Amino acid sequence: MACCTLEGTDRMFSRQARRYARKFRRKGLDNSQRLIFNGLKETGIIGKSVLEIGCGVGGLHLTLLKEGAASALGVEVSSGMLAQARTLAQGMGLADRVDYQQGDFITVSGKVPTADIVVMDKVLCCYADPGLLIAQSAAKVITTFAVSYPRKSVLSKLVFKPMEKVGSLMRWSFHPFYHEPDNLDEMIRQHGFRETYSGVTPIWQVRVYVRLGGGDY
Repeated sequence: MACCTLEGTDRMFSRQARRYARKFRRKGLDNSQRLIFNGLKETGIIGKSVLEIGCGVGGLHLTLLKEGAASALGVEVSSGMLAQARTLAQGMGLADRVDYQQGDFITVSGKVPTADIVVMDKVLCCYADPGLLIAQSAAKVITTFAVSYPRKSVLSKLVFKPMEKVGSLMRWSFHPFYHEPDNLDEMIRQHGFRETYSGVTPIWQVRVYVRLGGGDY
């Protein structure tokens, strides 16, 4: 994560965890998550296993479970986010179908099993080197890979590039990164995927991919 630290990332997101959980209880999925959900429904979620990397409070994978996915594993750096995810899972009657693991996925990926569906919502922009995260997460995908990241637009660049520059100069314990969307798309395709769904919000690009040749790649 470059100058970002695990402790700083944990601290920042844990402070926001209760707010994210309250928002999910009131409004459900946010805009980018709704697009991911729609794209995954088109490829099929019934009976599938889900791995969500950077799962936050769990709204997306819990919704997938509610809509027919068989099981889910959430990997998350923030202890506060995981605490809220467990509470939400219990409240939704889904605790017996979901498990959680704390840590940076790049560090713990060797202990993480493969899944039919792998999801990374707003995670690639947390890493200075997205290629390593894409490589390790793509290796866990059996059929379907869903991602979101800052889209190619003036607004996204105005939001993310100043934070990246100032954060690097000031050595913040966490700051986001802007990566060229075309480069991210090409990296994912190089791991044996083709796009099946695309959508955008004012800030975020959402893409859903399926593995070429099913699980034989």
